[in-house]
Amino acid sequence: MSATSADGKPIDPKENLRRMAAGELYYAFTPDLIAARKRVEAAYKRFNKAEDATRRELAEMWNDITQDKTPLPPKAATEEEDEELLQDHAWIDRPIATIDYGYNIK
Repeated sequence: MSATSADGKPIDPKENLRRMAAGELYYAFTPDLIAARKRVEAAYKRFNKAEDATRRELAEMWNDITQDKTPLPPKAATEEEDEELLQDHAWIDRPIATIDYGYNIK
């Protein structure tokens, strides 16, 4: 099912995403954007609930939230060495209250 504008015309999903990325008015209730919000909500809720997660596990969950496909460095022999390897990776304090889509977070 495709979304339609107030005047009943179909909304072009690519143009809608372009408008969103450009900071212009866009329609937030297209099927793809609804799915993106649900996906990122599930991802940040997992992140918030991850008690006693290692630095690597938190980094992997953060990459899932931001849809960053960049591979992490190979796991080190110890957790301490692994933390050193990941020292340049973002450190995010929890809880995350809300994220719309996760696209523009770096």
